Amino acid sequence: MELLRVGNCKEEIGKATKGSLVVELDKINLEIPVFIISGKEDGPTAFISAGMHGDELNGIKVVKTIKDMINPSSLSGRLIIIPVINPLGFKECLRNVPLDNQDLNRQFGVKQPKTPSEKIAKVFLEEVVKKCDFGIDCHDSNAENILLPHPRILCNNEAPEVTKLSRVFGTDLILERKGKSGMLAIEAYRKLKVPILTIEIGGGVRIWDEFVNDGVKGIMNILVYKKMINGMIDVPIRQFILNYRDGYTAPFSGLLDVLVSLGNAAKEGEVIATLYDPEKDFLKEIKANHPGVVFSVRLKSKINRGETMFSLLHFKRGKDKAYAINAQMVLNKEALHGIVVHPTKVLDTFLSIFDSSYNLLDTAIGNRVNKIKSYFRGK
Repeated sequence: MELLRVGNCKEEIGKATKGSLVVELDKINLEIPVFIISGKEDGPTAFISAGMHGDELNGIKVVKTIKDMINPSSLSGRLIIIPVINPLGFKECLRNVPLDNQDLNRQFGVKQPKTPSEKIAKVFLEEVVKKCDFGIDCHDSNAENILLPHPRILCNNEAPEVTKLSRVFGTDLILERKGKSGMLAIEAYRKLKVPILTIEIGGGVRIWDEFVNDGVKGIMNILVYKKMINGMIDVPIRQFILNYRDGYTAPFSGLLDVLVSLGNAAKEGEVIATLYDPEKDFLKEIKANHPGVVFSVRLKSKINRGETMFSLLHFKRGKDKAYAINAQMVLNKEALHGIVVHPTKVLDTFLSIFDSSYNLLDTAIGNRVNKIKSYFRGK
């Protein structure tokens, strides 16, 4: 087997090696840190990356944790670990690449790169993505918001494997989006046929340990699914694939006081935030349009008109069941050795705002769900 080389980092069978991916720019040679963890057994080659945006810290912590956890002696295949793709942005805690102020995740796929961002993207595709069977790219919200952990997939995805990976990742929520040209996940599959799963974990330029743990658990699920490590795949009994989340935007600029926390349940008509205009001395109560669970929350208290204050995954209640608005619910129910299921937290949270006599089906399932071994069926 030919040994893998990424930049100046060379694979050593059964070991973890460190090096860098060098990008030659006009004024500097940018060095992006790279680790290769090489197993003793044959298996897939995959990359796990973070730090595409310099102000997104939780993905970096997830990748660092995975790097420290993986023992080469128990790995089949190879992992290329890139903790921070945009080290210059990270140093200045900026989303974009400081040299040209461009979003790196819009620069992939350019045939003749000219700008620093385009050159970084080109080298990453050639030196990392092209050598892999699949990849996982870790992000978080941004400096102003925090959101529940979830993977993102593309509408009418050309890479069906990405949808399977999103389910295996094992969060309650999966967000379906259109995506934009130049994104890594889009261009990698268009040009190289390499499926890449994008995950979102936390935000607000701070580490959220609970959400980092969710991200680590999800990636370990995928590595088990790909038979790169041994273990159990742990997924919720119900997963919701959202194609839209209801974002509540500020009707005017002012001082925002959000009264609910991420993951909280909200009743229809409940006051979940207030917005105060100090110039007019006017206070407006913001109420939930439907019952639901808080999906994202703005962390900064000053907000401008039209900016998103928070978003909710809205539910409706039927005669004997609950269902999400603008979301497809997938049930993991068949049995197979090696897969376990656990209660769906967002659904349990939503049901907690109703009386205990409601939702007979979900209560019964929830009581015995830890005893069920479920076959994971990608969709």
